[in-house]
Amino acid sequence: MGKNIEIEAKFLIQKKDFLKLEEALNLFIKDGWEQINEYFDTPNKDISSSKSMLRIRTIDGKRRELTIKRPLTNGLEETNVDLSERQYQEFIKIGHIDLLDLGKYQLQKQGELRTIRNSKPYLDGEIFLDENHYQGIIDYEIEYEVQTSLERAQEQLKELFRRVGITDYKVSISKYKRCLEAIKNK
Repeated sequence: MGKNIEIEAKFLIQKKDFLKLEEALNLFIKDGWEQINEYFDTPNKDISSSKSMLRIRTIDGKRRELTIKRPLTNGLEETNVDLSERQYQEFIKIGHIDLLDLGKYQLQKQGELRTIRNSKPYLDGEIFLDENHYQGIIDYEIEYEVQTSLERAQEQLKELFRRVGITDYKVSISKYKRCLEAIKNK
């Protein structure tokens, strides 16, 4: 089980600007990997009502990881547990898992989002370029994970945008929230 504090700046950008960033960073998603995020909650939204998020991420169709993110004053506490194929199949079948203190919940799938991603070290952290697919929507996101502060990470990304000539960007909400909003608005 891995536990860490996640501090990340995230922006949505246009596809044309995403392509500029790929060139400027020499970081192409075609050389990256695919991950599928399946989001879960209880019928009463016990997890999301506490501003937390639960997902199972499948990376390149091979490795599965159960993750719960909980809010902190500065960032998120992220706890990850690798899942075997047997654990995953059992969880999907019965909606219950005895990991991460989740045994008391009956869980159901809320949504799914597919990401094509690549990353590399950048300044104070790691930068990620994501092409996200959900509910017939494709969006382009840049994430920058740091150990310092959200404000510093946002400023470093904005400086990168200035250098590359990107002016059309907006702070993005989490993939989980975007996915659920798209389902609700369908």
